[in-house]
Amino acid sequence: MLIRLFILMLAFGLALHGQALAQDDENQSQESIEATASVETGDFAQRLELAKEMHKIRSTRDQVDSAVESVSQRLPEDRRMAFKSSMQNALNYNAIEKISINAMAETFTKEELEAMVEYNKKPEAQSANVKFSEYQNLVGPEIIKMIDKAMMRMRTGAPQ
Repeated sequence: MLIRLFILMLAFGLALHGQALAQDDENQSQESIEATASVETGDFAQRLELAKEMHKIRSTRDQVDSAVESVSQRLPEDRRMAFKSSMQNALNYNAIEKISINAMAETFTKEELEAMVEYNKKPEAQSANVKFSEYQNLVGPEIIKMIDKAMMRMRTGAPQ
């Protein structure tokens, strides 16, 4: 089930380093991340602030919880709450957010981040973001079914 959650997160742009799930990521401070990246480019501090602003608009916690919710829908109803609770207790949301903010600041240019922030502040974008979990709930299970079938064919050697 954890593999399916990971696949779903990858499929919807929530792919983060595997270390985000570990509690011991806290030992790398945000300051050391910023110092390392600021050597590479002069506008990293600005990109970091824009990435933080993006995360205020589109919470990492909400995105991860949405992915967990989507995966839980594949379980029998009597096991969903326990699954969601276990996942929420196992995930280190602070580490995920720090990794996500840093990755966003490293990946996108200042101009791209500014455009993302500007767009995501619009009411239409906020409405679309709310509906995105609906979309994920419709598409996610289908992707997982296809992946399951493909994996079964690979394991059994069945023709494609």
